[in-house]
Amino acid sequence: MGKLITSLMNNRRYFLILHFASIAVSLITLYLIDEKDYARWDLDWKCFMASILFAAICLPLSLKSNFWLKFYLISYIIMSILPSYFISSIKSTKLAESTHYTIRKDLRGGVSPYFYNLYVKDGLTEKFLLRVTDDNTTYNVTDFHIYEEISAVTCKSTLTEKWKRLWEGKYDTASFYIIVPIDQKIFDLHTQEIDSIKRRLNICTKEGKEPK
Repeated sequence: MGKLITSLMNNRRYFLILHFASIAVSLITLYLIDEKDYARWDLDWKCFMASILFAAICLPLSLKSNFWLKFYLISYIIMSILPSYFISSIKSTKLAESTHYTIRKDLRGGVSPYFYNLYVKDGLTEKFLLRVTDDNTTYNVTDFHIYEEISAVTCKSTLTEKWKRLWEGKYDTASFYIIVPIDQKIFDLHTQEIDSIKRRLNICTKEGKEPK
């Protein structure tokens, strides 16, 4: 055990290099990516969390080091707690994914309602394409499916429990499907197929069945 601790202390510089490398990648990612876009695989968030982890590993290995290194590591860990909590609270949730597209619940446009956005995968980024729906006050979006071949997205909206209570059953339907175009030109070439999909999905909803 003593040899392991000695080995770790001797290789502390590698953890420091990983710590600063994680910070650099996180900052570069944030700088290069547009405000509306996201890093693929949440690269910026994961690198930021990795920088905190490597700082935490370095701290006990640096107890015999100079004062300023210990001061920096302690300060970085403490000062990262609040930003990491804030980022995690607005971090987008990936709801659906296909070969070329993703759908995320996005809080960056506001606190309420949520924004459900469609992104196209482009290298290390997910570039914003369009807002699928933003009505999370009355309806929650509970299901998504991306049809790349007809350039369409299906969304199942379900009436929230709050509005069910307020309306006391006086509503047309508790849930329904909408279809949103990705590329309008391609979408318009498949109107019959899209109408068929929409009818099938809404029939399944009314009958309480899960669409296949």
